[in-house]
Amino acid sequence: MKLSRRKFLHLAAGVALPALPTIARAQAYPARPITLVAPFPAGGPVDTICRILGEHMHASLGQPILVENVAGAAGSLGVGRVARAAPDGYTLIVGQWSTHVANAAIYKLPYDTLTDFQPIALLSSNPGLIVGRKGLPANDLKELVAWLKANPDKATQGTQGIGGVGHIAGIFFQKVTGTTYQFIPYRGGTPMMQDLLAGQVDMLIDTPTLSVPQIRAGAIRGYAVMSKTRLAAVPDLPTVDEAGIPGLYLVQWNAVWAPKGTPHDIVMKLNQAIVSAMADPSVRQRLADLGQTIYPAEQQTPEALAVFQKAEIEKWGPIIASANIKVEEPAIESHHQQTIKKETRCNCETSGARECRSRCWDSAAARSADSWCAAIQPSRSAPSRAQSKPASIISTPPCSTATANRKRTLAGSCKN
Repeated sequence: MKLSRRKFLHLAAGVALPALPTIARAQAYPARPITLVAPFPAGGPVDTICRILGEHMHASLGQPILVENVAGAAGSLGVGRVARAAPDGYTLIVGQWSTHVANAAIYKLPYDTLTDFQPIALLSSNPGLIVGRKGLPANDLKELVAWLKANPDKATQGTQGIGGVGHIAGIFFQKVTGTTYQFIPYRGGTPMMQDLLAGQVDMLIDTPTLSVPQIRAGAIRGYAVMSKTRLAAVPDLPTVDEAGIPGLYLVQWNAVWAPKGTPHDIVMKLNQAIVSAMADPSVRQRLADLGQTIYPAEQQTPEALAVFQKAEIEKWGPIIASANIKVEEPAIESHHQQTIKKETRCNCETSGARECRSRCWDSAAARSADSWCAAIQPSRSAPSRAQSKPASIISTPPCSTATANRKRTLAGSCKN
Protein backbone atom coordinates (compact mmCIF):
# COMPACT_ATOMS: atom_id res chain seq x y z
CA MET A 1 0.00 0.00 0.00
CA LYS A 2 1.33 3.40 -0.98
CA LEU A 3 1.21 6.23 1.55
CA SER A 4 0.78 9.86 0.70
CA ARG A 5 3.66 12.14 1.65
CA ARG A 6 1.50 13.93 4.25
CA LYS A 7 0.41 10.66 5.91
CA PHE A 8 3.99 9.31 5.91
CA LEU A 9 5.27 12.45 7.65
CA HIS A 10 2.42 12.28 10.15
CA LEU A 11 3.22 8.65 11.05
CA ALA A 12 6.96 9.35 11.27
CA ALA A 13 6.34 12.27 13.62
CA GLY A 14 4.14 10.06 15.78
CA VAL A 15 7.01 7.60 16.25
CA ALA A 16 9.63 10.25 16.97
CA LEU A 17 7.69 12.55 19.28
CA PRO A 18 7.68 10.31 22.39
CA ALA A 19 11.49 10.45 22.45
CA LEU A 20 11.58 14.25 22.39
CA PRO A 21 11.02 14.83 26.15
CA THR A 22 13.92 12.49 26.99
CA ILE A 23 16.22 14.21 24.50
CA ALA A 24 15.20 17.66 25.71
CA ARG A 25 15.71 16.65 29.34
CA ALA A 26 19.16 15.25 28.64
CA GLN A 27 20.16 18.41 26.82
CA ALA A 28 18.81 20.68 29.59
CA TYR A 29 20.34 18.76 32.49
CA PRO A 30 21.87 20.08 34.62
CA ALA A 31 20.14 23.44 34.76
CA ARG A 32 21.13 24.25 38.35
CA PRO A 33 23.71 23.23 40.99
CA ILE A 34 24.07 19.57 41.95
CA THR A 35 24.40 18.50 45.59
CA LEU A 36 26.81 15.76 46.62
CA VAL A 37 25.81 14.57 50.09
CA ALA A 38 28.73 13.38 52.23
CA PRO A 39 27.24 11.35 55.11
CA PHE A 40 30.17 12.16 57.41
CA PRO A 41 31.65 15.39 58.82
CA ALA A 42 33.72 17.85 56.81
CA GLY A 43 37.40 16.99 56.57
CA GLY A 44 36.90 13.23 56.56
CA PRO A 45 37.68 10.76 53.75
CA VAL A 46 34.29 10.87 52.02
CA ASP A 47 34.14 14.66 52.26
CA THR A 48 37.60 14.91 50.70
CA ILE A 49 36.63 12.61 47.83
CA CYS A 50 33.46 14.67 47.28
CA ARG A 51 35.47 17.86 46.87
CA ILE A 52 38.05 16.35 44.53
CA LEU A 53 35.30 14.78 42.42
CA GLY A 54 33.13 17.91 42.53
CA GLU A 55 35.80 20.18 41.10
CA HIS A 56 36.11 18.08 37.95
CA MET A 57 32.35 17.47 37.63
CA HIS A 58 31.79 21.22 37.69
CA ALA A 59 34.06 21.61 34.69
CA SER A 60 32.37 18.84 32.67
CA LEU A 61 28.74 19.55 33.63
CA GLY A 62 28.94 23.34 33.73
CA GLN A 63 27.15 23.73 37.07
CA PRO A 64 28.45 24.27 40.63
CA ILE A 65 28.73 21.22 42.86
CA LEU A 66 27.56 21.76 46.45
CA VAL A 67 29.01 19.46 49.11
CA GLU A 68 26.54 18.93 51.95
CA ASN A 69 27.76 17.16 55.10
CA VAL A 70 24.92 15.27 56.82
CA ALA A 71 26.60 13.25 59.56
CA GLY A 72 25.27 10.90 62.19
CA ALA A 73 24.20 7.28 62.88
CA ALA A 74 27.19 5.78 61.01
CA GLY A 75 26.25 7.72 57.86
CA SER A 76 22.61 6.59 57.75
CA LEU A 77 21.23 10.12 58.22
CA GLY A 78 22.93 11.41 55.09
CA VAL A 79 22.00 8.33 53.08
CA GLY A 80 18.39 8.68 54.23
CA ARG A 81 18.39 12.31 53.11
CA VAL A 82 19.14 11.18 49.55
CA ALA A 83 16.72 8.24 49.67
CA ARG A 84 13.92 10.78 50.23
CA ALA A 85 15.17 13.28 47.65
CA ALA A 86 13.53 13.87 44.28
CA PRO A 87 14.89 11.49 41.60
CA ASP A 88 15.93 14.33 39.31
CA GLY A 89 19.73 14.04 39.36
CA TYR A 90 20.29 17.08 41.58
CA THR A 91 20.89 15.22 44.87
CA LEU A 92 23.46 12.41 44.99
CA ILE A 93 25.07 10.41 47.78
CA VAL A 94 28.77 9.60 47.90
CA GLY A 95 28.67 6.53 50.09
CA GLN A 96 30.91 3.60 50.86
CA TRP A 97 31.06 0.01 52.07
CA SER A 98 29.97 0.97 55.57
CA THR A 99 26.94 3.03 54.51
CA HIS A 100 25.65 0.77 51.73
CA VAL A 101 26.66 -2.69 52.97
CA ALA A 102 27.42 -2.81 56.71
CA ASN A 103 24.61 -0.52 57.87
CA ALA A 104 22.03 -2.74 56.19
CA ALA A 105 23.19 -5.65 58.36
CA ILE A 106 23.31 -3.63 61.59
CA TYR A 107 20.46 -1.11 61.62
CA LYS A 108 16.75 -1.34 60.87
CA LEU A 109 16.90 1.39 58.25
CA PRO A 110 13.93 3.31 56.82
CA TYR A 111 15.30 2.60 53.34
CA ASP A 112 16.80 -0.34 51.44
CA THR A 113 20.44 0.28 50.53
CA LEU A 114 20.12 -1.91 47.43
CA THR A 115 16.69 -1.14 45.98
CA ASP A 116 16.05 2.48 47.02
CA PHE A 117 19.02 3.87 45.12
CA GLN A 118 20.12 4.10 41.51
CA PRO A 119 23.81 3.18 41.11
CA ILE A 120 25.87 5.78 39.26
CA ALA A 121 29.54 4.79 39.51
CA LEU A 122 32.12 2.91 41.58
CA LEU A 123 34.96 5.29 42.46
CA SER A 124 37.88 4.01 44.49
CA SER A 125 38.93 1.78 47.35
CA ASN A 126 41.41 1.82 50.16
CA PRO A 127 42.48 -0.72 52.78
CA GLY A 128 42.23 -0.17 56.48
CA LEU A 129 45.37 1.02 58.26
CA ILE A 130 46.19 -0.02 61.81
CA VAL A 131 47.65 3.05 63.53
CA GLY A 132 48.35 4.16 67.08
CA ARG A 133 49.14 7.24 69.13
CA LYS A 134 52.75 8.42 69.01
CA GLY A 135 53.50 7.49 72.62
CA LEU A 136 52.18 3.94 72.36
CA PRO A 137 54.78 1.46 73.71
CA ALA A 138 54.77 -0.76 70.61
CA ASN A 139 57.08 -0.42 67.62
CA ASP A 140 55.39 -2.94 65.30
CA LEU A 141 52.19 -4.94 64.95
CA LYS A 142 53.42 -7.94 66.97
CA GLU A 143 54.42 -5.65 69.82
CA LEU A 144 51.05 -3.92 69.63
CA VAL A 145 49.23 -7.25 69.99
CA ALA A 146 51.50 -8.21 72.90
CA TRP A 147 50.80 -4.88 74.64
CA LEU A 148 47.04 -5.28 74.15
CA LYS A 149 47.17 -8.80 75.61
CA ALA A 150 49.16 -7.50 78.59
CA ASN A 151 46.54 -4.81 79.19
CA PRO A 152 43.17 -6.48 78.54
CA ASP A 153 40.15 -4.16 78.35
CA LYS A 154 42.29 -1.11 79.16
CA ALA A 155 43.26 0.11 75.69
CA THR A 156 40.90 2.14 73.49
CA GLN A 157 40.19 2.19 69.76
CA GLY A 158 38.38 5.13 68.19
CA THR A 159 35.69 4.36 65.62
CA GLN A 160 33.42 6.39 63.35
CA GLY A 161 30.34 5.13 65.12
CA ILE A 162 29.08 1.76 66.30
CA GLY A 163 28.84 -0.58 63.33
CA GLY A 164 31.13 1.57 61.17
CA VAL A 165 33.99 0.10 59.19
CA GLY A 166 36.51 0.83 61.97
CA HIS A 167 34.29 -0.86 64.55
CA ILE A 168 33.78 -3.96 62.41
CA ALA A 169 37.49 -4.04 61.57
CA GLY A 170 38.26 -3.80 65.29
CA ILE A 171 35.99 -6.75 66.08
CA PHE A 172 37.69 -8.69 63.31
CA PHE A 173 41.11 -7.68 64.72
CA GLN A 174 40.15 -8.79 68.25
CA LYS A 175 38.84 -12.13 67.01
CA VAL A 176 41.99 -12.90 65.01
CA THR A 177 44.50 -11.71 67.63
CA GLY A 178 42.69 -12.81 70.80
CA THR A 179 42.77 -9.31 72.29
CA THR A 180 40.09 -7.27 74.08
CA TYR A 181 39.81 -3.50 74.42
CA GLN A 182 37.23 -0.71 74.46
CA PHE A 183 35.67 1.02 71.46
CA ILE A 184 35.13 4.79 71.57
CA PRO A 185 32.60 5.95 68.93
CA TYR A 186 32.95 9.36 67.24
CA ARG A 187 30.68 11.31 64.93
CA GLY A 188 33.29 11.20 62.17
CA GLY A 189 36.90 10.69 61.19
CA THR A 190 38.16 14.21 61.86
CA PRO A 191 37.32 14.38 65.60
CA MET A 192 38.50 10.80 65.96
CA MET A 193 41.92 11.63 64.47
CA GLN A 194 42.15 14.78 66.60
CA ASP A 195 41.79 12.66 69.74
CA LEU A 196 44.42 10.18 68.53
CA LEU A 197 46.84 13.06 67.94
CA ALA A 198 46.06 14.36 71.43
CA GLY A 199 46.63 10.91 72.95
CA GLN A 200 43.01 10.56 74.11
CA VAL A 201 42.65 7.16 72.38
CA ASP A 202 45.30 4.49 71.84
CA MET A 203 44.66 3.26 68.32
CA LEU A 204 42.50 3.41 65.20
CA ILE A 205 41.77 1.16 62.28
CA ASP A 206 41.36 3.96 59.81
CA THR A 207 41.34 4.80 56.12
CA PRO A 208 44.50 6.19 54.48
CA THR A 209 42.83 9.53 53.75
CA LEU A 210 43.25 10.74 57.32
CA SER A 211 46.11 8.52 58.50
CA VAL A 212 48.66 8.80 55.69
CA PRO A 213 49.44 12.52 56.19
CA GLN A 214 49.87 11.96 59.94
CA ILE A 215 52.09 8.90 59.42
CA ARG A 216 54.26 10.86 57.00
CA ALA A 217 54.52 13.71 59.49
CA GLY A 218 55.54 11.33 62.27
CA ALA A 219 52.56 12.41 64.36
CA ILE A 220 51.17 8.86 64.78
CA ARG A 221 52.52 5.32 64.51
CA GLY A 222 51.66 3.21 61.47
CA TYR A 223 51.56 -0.55 62.11
CA ALA A 224 50.15 -2.30 59.04
CA VAL A 225 48.08 -2.14 55.85
CA MET A 226 45.06 -4.46 55.87
CA SER A 227 45.55 -5.78 52.35
CA LYS A 228 47.78 -8.08 50.33
CA THR A 229 49.85 -5.23 48.91
CA ARG A 230 51.55 -2.17 50.34
CA LEU A 231 50.30 1.36 49.70
CA ALA A 232 52.30 3.55 47.34
CA ALA A 233 51.47 6.52 49.56
CA VAL A 234 53.32 4.91 52.52
CA PRO A 235 55.64 2.34 50.91
CA ASP A 236 57.50 1.57 54.16
CA LEU A 237 54.34 0.45 55.97
CA PRO A 238 54.13 -3.39 55.91
CA THR A 239 51.06 -5.41 55.04
CA VAL A 240 49.37 -7.48 57.74
CA ASP A 241 50.88 -10.58 56.12
CA GLU A 242 54.38 -9.11 56.42
CA ALA A 243 53.69 -7.83 59.95
CA GLY A 244 52.77 -11.26 61.26
CA ILE A 245 48.93 -11.44 61.10
CA PRO A 246 48.18 -12.99 57.70
CA GLY A 247 44.70 -12.70 56.22
CA LEU A 248 43.56 -9.70 58.28
CA TYR A 249 42.13 -7.91 55.22
CA LEU A 250 39.51 -5.17 55.05
CA VAL A 251 38.92 -2.82 52.10
CA GLN A 252 36.67 0.24 52.16
CA TRP A 253 35.26 1.26 48.78
CA ASN A 254 33.46 4.43 47.67
CA ALA A 255 30.72 4.99 45.11
CA VAL A 256 27.99 7.39 43.96
CA TRP A 257 24.25 6.73 43.96
CA ALA A 258 21.14 8.74 43.04
CA PRO A 259 17.60 8.24 44.38
CA LYS A 260 15.64 5.35 42.90
CA GLY A 261 13.75 6.37 39.76
CA THR A 262 16.34 8.82 38.40
CA PRO A 263 15.92 8.87 34.59
CA HIS A 264 18.38 6.73 32.64
CA ASP A 265 19.62 9.61 30.47
CA ILE A 266 20.52 11.63 33.58
CA VAL A 267 22.18 8.59 35.16
CA MET A 268 24.37 8.15 32.09
CA LYS A 269 25.27 11.84 31.94
CA LEU A 270 26.37 11.74 35.58
CA ASN A 271 28.26 8.51 34.99
CA GLN A 272 30.14 10.02 32.06
CA ALA A 273 31.11 13.05 34.16
CA ILE A 274 32.39 10.82 36.98
CA VAL A 275 34.28 8.44 34.68
CA SER A 276 35.90 11.47 33.04
CA ALA A 277 36.92 12.81 36.46
CA MET A 278 38.40 9.49 37.55
CA ALA A 279 40.47 9.34 34.35
CA ASP A 280 41.95 12.81 34.87
CA PRO A 281 45.66 12.57 35.83
CA SER A 282 45.42 15.28 38.49
CA VAL A 283 42.41 13.61 40.14
CA ARG A 284 44.13 10.22 40.06
CA GLN A 285 47.25 11.67 41.66
CA ARG A 286 45.32 13.45 44.41
CA LEU A 287 43.41 10.28 45.24
CA ALA A 288 46.60 8.19 45.13
CA ASP A 289 48.18 10.58 47.61
CA LEU A 290 45.29 9.76 49.95
CA GLY A 291 45.88 6.02 49.58
CA GLN A 292 42.95 5.51 47.19
CA THR A 293 43.03 2.97 44.35
CA ILE A 294 40.77 3.87 41.42
CA TYR A 295 38.69 1.09 39.88
CA PRO A 296 39.18 0.30 36.15
CA ALA A 297 36.80 2.06 33.76
CA GLU A 298 34.89 -1.15 33.00
CA GLN A 299 33.96 -1.40 36.70
CA GLN A 300 32.71 2.20 36.83
CA THR A 301 29.40 1.57 35.06
CA PRO A 302 26.04 1.73 36.90
CA GLU A 303 25.46 -1.95 36.10
CA ALA A 304 28.85 -2.98 37.51
CA LEU A 305 28.21 -1.08 40.74
CA ALA A 306 24.82 -2.77 41.17
CA VAL A 307 26.35 -6.25 40.78
CA PHE A 308 29.32 -5.40 43.01
CA GLN A 309 27.19 -3.97 45.84
CA LYS A 310 24.84 -6.97 45.80
CA ALA A 311 27.80 -9.36 46.03
CA GLU A 312 29.30 -7.38 48.94
CA ILE A 313 25.99 -7.48 50.85
CA GLU A 314 25.75 -11.24 50.34
CA LYS A 315 29.37 -11.70 51.48
CA TRP A 316 29.46 -9.43 54.54
CA GLY A 317 25.88 -9.70 55.79
CA PRO A 318 26.35 -13.09 57.50
CA ILE A 319 29.79 -12.09 58.85
CA ILE A 320 28.46 -8.91 60.45
CA ALA A 321 25.36 -10.70 61.76
CA SER A 322 27.56 -13.30 63.45
CA ALA A 323 29.40 -10.51 65.30
CA ASN A 324 26.09 -9.73 67.09
CA ILE A 325 26.69 -5.98 67.09
CA LYS A 326 24.15 -4.24 69.32
CA VAL A 327 23.33 -0.63 68.50
CA GLU A 328 20.55 1.84 69.13
CA GLU A 329 18.40 2.60 66.13
CA PRO A 330 19.57 5.71 64.25
CA ALA A 331 17.74 8.86 65.32
CA ILE A 332 16.07 9.76 62.03
CA GLU A 333 14.95 13.37 62.27
CA SER A 334 11.46 14.49 61.29
CA HIS A 335 10.90 16.10 57.92
CA HIS A 336 10.28 19.43 59.66
CA GLN A 337 13.60 19.25 61.57
CA GLN A 338 15.52 18.29 58.45
CA THR A 339 13.96 21.11 56.45
CA ILE A 340 14.83 23.73 59.08
CA LYS A 341 18.39 22.38 59.29
CA LYS A 342 18.71 22.47 55.50
CA GLU A 343 17.12 25.87 55.08
CA THR A 344 19.15 27.54 57.86
CA ARG A 345 22.45 26.28 56.46
CA CYS A 346 23.94 29.04 54.34
CA ASN A 347 27.25 30.12 52.97
CA CYS A 348 27.87 33.25 55.04
CA GLU A 349 30.93 34.17 53.02
CA THR A 350 28.70 34.98 50.06
CA SER A 351 25.37 35.84 51.69
CA GLY A 352 24.38 37.89 54.71
CA ALA A 353 22.29 37.09 57.73
CA ARG A 354 19.21 38.62 56.08
CA GLU A 355 19.27 35.98 53.33
CA CYS A 356 19.76 33.25 55.92
CA ARG A 357 16.86 34.61 57.95
CA SER A 358 14.53 34.80 54.96
CA ARG A 359 15.12 31.10 54.22
CA CYS A 360 14.13 29.90 57.70
CA TRP A 361 10.79 28.35 58.51
CA ASP A 362 10.05 30.08 61.80
CA SER A 363 11.15 33.10 63.79
CA ALA A 364 13.12 31.07 66.37
CA ALA A 365 15.16 29.40 63.66
CA ALA A 366 15.51 32.77 61.93
CA ARG A 367 16.95 34.39 65.06
CA SER A 368 19.41 31.48 65.47
CA ALA A 369 20.49 31.68 61.84
CA ASP A 370 20.81 35.47 62.15
CA SER A 371 23.09 35.16 65.21
CA TRP A 372 25.14 32.38 63.66
CA CYS A 373 25.70 34.23 60.40
CA ALA A 374 26.54 37.45 62.22
CA ALA A 375 29.01 35.63 64.46
CA ILE A 376 31.05 34.17 61.60
CA GLN A 377 30.47 36.78 58.88
CA PRO A 378 33.93 38.04 57.75
CA SER A 379 34.55 41.74 58.27
CA ARG A 380 34.34 43.95 55.19
CA SER A 381 38.00 44.84 55.48
CA ALA A 382 39.22 41.25 55.77
CA PRO A 383 39.77 39.25 52.58
CA SER A 384 37.08 36.65 52.01
CA ARG A 385 38.11 33.06 52.68
CA ALA A 386 35.96 32.10 49.72
CA GLN A 387 38.58 33.59 47.42
CA SER A 388 40.97 30.78 48.24
CA LYS A 389 38.45 28.03 47.41
CA PRO A 390 37.34 26.83 43.94
CA ALA A 391 34.14 28.58 42.92
CA SER A 392 32.70 25.23 41.87
CA ILE A 393 32.68 23.80 45.39
CA ILE A 394 30.32 25.44 47.85
CA SER A 395 30.29 24.42 51.49
CA THR A 396 29.73 25.81 54.94
CA PRO A 397 32.65 27.96 56.19
CA PRO A 398 34.95 27.19 59.12
CA CYS A 399 33.77 28.47 62.50
CA SER A 400 35.37 29.23 65.84
CA THR A 401 35.19 26.92 68.82
CA ALA A 402 32.76 29.33 70.49
CA THR A 403 30.21 28.88 67.73
CA ALA A 404 30.92 25.22 66.96
CA ASN A 405 28.01 23.76 68.91
CA ARG A 406 25.56 26.30 67.53
CA LYS A 407 26.70 25.63 64.01
CA ARG A 408 26.47 21.87 64.43
CA THR A 409 22.87 22.32 65.51
CA LEU A 410 21.99 24.48 62.52
CA ALA A 411 24.21 23.06 59.81
CA GLY A 412 24.94 19.53 60.88
CA SER A 413 28.72 19.92 60.60
CA CYS A 414 31.54 22.24 61.53
CA LYS A 415 35.17 22.57 60.51
CA ASN A 416 37.06 23.54 63.66
